[in-house]
Amino acid sequence: VGLLFFALFARALLKPLGIIANVVQAYRPGERLQFPNLRQEPETQAIVGAFGRMVDNVREYTALLERYKLSVDESSIVSRMSPQGILTYVNDEFCRVSGYGQEELASQSWDIVRHPTGGETVYDEIWSSLGEKKIWKGTLTNRAKNGESYYVKSTIVPILDEDDEVVEYITIQHDVTQIIQQRALID
Repeated sequence: VGLLFFALFARALLKPLGIIANVVQAYRPGERLQFPNLRQEPETQAIVGAFGRMVDNVREYTALLERYKLSVDESSIVSRMSPQGILTYVNDEFCRVSGYGQEELASQSWDIVRHPTGGETVYDEIWSSLGEKKIWKGTLTNRAKNGESYYVKSTIVPILDEDDEVVEYITIQHDVTQIIQQRALID
């Protein structure tokens, strides 16, 4: 009888945690957290309040990250690629400078813009650095869809997961073609 009473008592105590767990598991971004039929004990209200603050923080940080992304997209040539070097995202500036459309670049190798005179050594250095999970910085010669060369000052950043494995690479570039061409005229 004592064991049955303890089991019923424990179940009654843990029921609010089950409700909270179900609501949190079903949560989708943008929704409001609602906990129907939840008892109003101070402990459960503290848990609900903590989840509400956590969701508010996630919303705030998500909005902030979106603003950061917008500012980088508006000021730079941006691409993302898989660990195998396959393009997974290019921004409008990448398309404008390279002359390719989004659909032409989707799932293509990053080599699609690689200039044949760009130098094997540079690309060996890039992949060696990225293989060590280090950021690579330098200037690259690329080739646009029309065959013309363009030059970009590049930063390639490996994005790592919680296990320190590469998930993707993000490349942020700035078109320095005019600077290089003017320098060539002076020399």
